[in-house]
Amino acid sequence: FEESAMPLTVENRGVKKAIPATPASTLAQIFMQACATFKVDADTHALRHKKKDLDLTLPLRLANLPSGAVAELCELDPSESAKRIVQVALQREDSSRTQGTFACSNSLWEVLKKFEDL
Repeated sequence: FEESAMPLTVENRGVKKAIPATPASTLAQIFMQACATFKVDADTHALRHKKKDLDLTLPLRLANLPSGAVAELCELDPSESAKRIVQVALQREDSSRTQGTFACSNSLWEVLKKFEDL
């Protein structure tokens, strides 16, 4: 059983492209693929619909986007980019804690690799 294709049209600076997706694709996956397609930095851009940031943790089918919706790949101003930094704390088996600061675009694997180096 293969899920049906449900591409999302993404616009960046007046150029629209259909980003291949399925209903189960997360908006984060679509966002990263759109950034690669348009050759832009994910750390300095956001995925929006009607001037509202989309929750990248949601699958496409739960994002409440109407059929034929066009999402916008918008460049963030520096103050917005700074807000996309998170602090992560890792509690180890010996109850010690390590903290680090990461960009929201970092994958879990990248975060864990950084903690491994500490």
